[in-house]
Amino acid sequence: MRKLVSSIVVFAIFTFVVTPANAQIGFGRTVAVGDGEVFIGEPGNQATPGYVYVYRPDSGGWAEIATLTADDAMDADGFGSGMAIDGDRLIIGAELMGAGAAYVFEKQEGTWVQVAKIEAPNNSTGDLFGASVGISGNRLIVGAPEASGGTGSAHVFELREGGWQHVGAFSGAGTDNENFGMSVAIDGDWAIAGAPDRKLDFFLSGYAPDAPPGMAYIFENRDNGWEQAGQLNGSGAGSGANFGYAVAMHKGQVMVGAPGANGLIGAVYLYFYDPVEQNWGQLPGLEPYDRLPGSYFGASIAFSENEAFIGAPGSAGRLGRVYHLTRSSLNSWDSATKLGAANLGQFSILSAAVAAKADVVVAGVPGNDYGAGTAVIMERDHIGWNRTEVLSGTSGLDPVVGEGIPCVDGKAGPFLCDNVDMVSFLPTHMIGGSRGVGVNDIWGWTDPDTDRDYVVVGMRDGTTFVDVTEPSHPVWIGKLPKTDEANTSLWRDVKVEKDFAFIVSDSAGQHGMQVFDMTRLREFSGEPLTFTADTTYRGVDSAHNMVVNPGSDFAFIVGAGGRESCGGRLHMINIEDPRNPAFAGCFTDISTGMAGTGGTHDAQCVTYTGPDERYTGHEICFTSNGASALSIADTTDKRNPVAIARGEYPNVAYSHQGWLTPDQRYFYLNDELDEFSGLVPGTRTLIFDVQELDDPILVGTYETDSEATDHNLYIVGDVMYQSNYRSGLRVVDISDPEKPTALGYFDTVPWGSDFGMGDIISGSIGSWSNYPFFESGVVVVASGREGVFVLRVRER
Repeated sequence: MRKLVSSIVVFAIFTFVVTPANAQIGFGRTVAVGDGEVFIGEPGNQATPGYVYVYRPDSGGWAEIATLTADDAMDADGFGSGMAIDGDRLIIGAELMGAGAAYVFEKQEGTWVQVAKIEAPNNSTGDLFGASVGISGNRLIVGAPEASGGTGSAHVFELREGGWQHVGAFSGAGTDNENFGMSVAIDGDWAIAGAPDRKLDFFLSGYAPDAPPGMAYIFENRDNGWEQAGQLNGSGAGSGANFGYAVAMHKGQVMVGAPGANGLIGAVYLYFYDPVEQNWGQLPGLEPYDRLPGSYFGASIAFSENEAFIGAPGSAGRLGRVYHLTRSSLNSWDSATKLGAANLGQFSILSAAVAAKADVVVAGVPGNDYGAGTAVIMERDHIGWNRTEVLSGTSGLDPVVGEGIPCVDGKAGPFLCDNVDMVSFLPTHMIGGSRGVGVNDIWGWTDPDTDRDYVVVGMRDGTTFVDVTEPSHPVWIGKLPKTDEANTSLWRDVKVEKDFAFIVSDSAGQHGMQVFDMTRLREFSGEPLTFTADTTYRGVDSAHNMVVNPGSDFAFIVGAGGRESCGGRLHMINIEDPRNPAFAGCFTDISTGMAGTGGTHDAQCVTYTGPDERYTGHEICFTSNGASALSIADTTDKRNPVAIARGEYPNVAYSHQGWLTPDQRYFYLNDELDEFSGLVPGTRTLIFDVQELDDPILVGTYETDSEATDHNLYIVGDVMYQSNYRSGLRVVDISDPEKPTALGYFDTVPWGSDFGMGDIISGSIGSWSNYPFFESGVVVVASGREGVFVLRVRER
């Protein structure tokens, strides 16, 4: 491999002001550059169709001049999943439009117009036809990497009299590699299809040393039609290389990306056609000079005669970089410049897609803005690469205020439901969320003087407050930003006691516990306010969850890190004077937690009034202790807390959270990872009889036909309200405590599969939590990218 010395060029960023895209995922996943135009795909929208945005230079910048969709667009159609341009002809893939489709647009008097829709013969739903596309004159190629059960295929079409005709089909059948057609390119009589074996997740993927290395296949248009003319195996790429993840073809030359090569450092392999020998020869390949693992060099490629642009989205701590390489001859690469951009967010993965033409380069940044995605345009003049702009799309969900949407025939607008009506809805950007910022935890408070109801909603960068006194007309009151020393983080957790909110955040650096006087919400007079905390408790830095014992003088931080973290167990705090919280002690049940650490994920602590009279009046904590069990402890004496018992259950993955029945006889527990780990067939809730605290007994389970991960549950009377990530809010009748039955549901993310917990990094997770304790009877649900739903369960 050839190593290239590199310098780093960092550009200033200019951001267009746009409407936040609360339902979008994937802006910048695909990009293309035409003659004086840039095209940016947003294929991952779920509540709307996919879009392709068209930009042209304007007044020294770039302005959006058109938004393209399919003529038969539908929500979550994947439009924009593949994109390629040649002159005045643009092809756009829509991998989720049934079995998939490709749309041909032509420029007519300066306007892009759809002129054809192309579908593959005999394709099936889920084939992802359109995931990759290429075009050369009157020919185009379309990949379907999930065809034939993931083996994959690719198809060539040619414009003839009567329209686009199917003239060639290639398959990965018989190869050791899957996902044939994940990448494709075409140039005249030559075409190429990559079979990288697996798709990379630049956030989470690890090196897969046992996976096949990947392949790429060359095809030629001969007298008898399209035939395979070569097989490229990336000599030396090694197992798990993802060879074929990206391909590019230009005038008898081919580049093939292998971003998993060399332990995820990545590499690009070069080939040329020898007309004398009539075969494809391999040239020395390219790899990044710094050879940092996790760079994913070769994840995207654009090249011409004398220069190449190679994407390395994992470079610079997953901010991403584009390597600009120049050469003086076929095999003489003379220089490399590493192009980046300033002011990008964490895990931006710039260059997950890259395209170039003449002096314009566009790099997709699908991880920026918390996963909403942006794109960076770089322009070259006589000085060099000196301008960059960040562009972002405009799609999103609309609010529902005034008149709600009843559940009729299983739907409330686009949302699936049963026996639950939508009273109102506010998307995240209407409650203080900047672009891409989602919501997570939620709690509530009723003002004892005014009887007004408020919800306190966690966001990545702070905590926001919404007045839901009139459930059909929720009002955003204001926002409390994170502490100055803290990082933005995936979630925060909040509880309210003594008219104060206690707020923590996980993986947030030096965040501490913010304390906020809720009566200050009375200051609102029509314009949203920016608040400051009344105090910040610095006994911990980051923390996973916040727990309070209602009516007592104590609160508990769990899963803490930094300072006196209590090793991630119960960190007990005296909040008798909320403005002056004081450390009260630690508790650890070493019989639980991963490897006997006693680590606690969440807890419910109560002043006990249940059936076990030995503990009446004691403070009892029911803790969900991660990869082990339910733990029950007596924390009345903070200097000497005592473990009472542990409740075990089969197929434990991660004991997450639970809640007592009002009589404190039963405890309902959810396990966050049992569904995801394949230990149970559907969402499972565990039912413990805790009438004897030293002998908790598992007396039953409640399972649904959904595969969604259960997250937070609460109980009011004989009804349980479960926030189960991608299956939304589930309402369960527990009047017979050991035999629960479904009452209804409201799916806040009806698009896509229920399986798992969605995409934590981007916030596409669904229902994180809910608050069902208002006297009005409404249930307020916080749902990831979507926002805050005010719901009402119909009477039985």
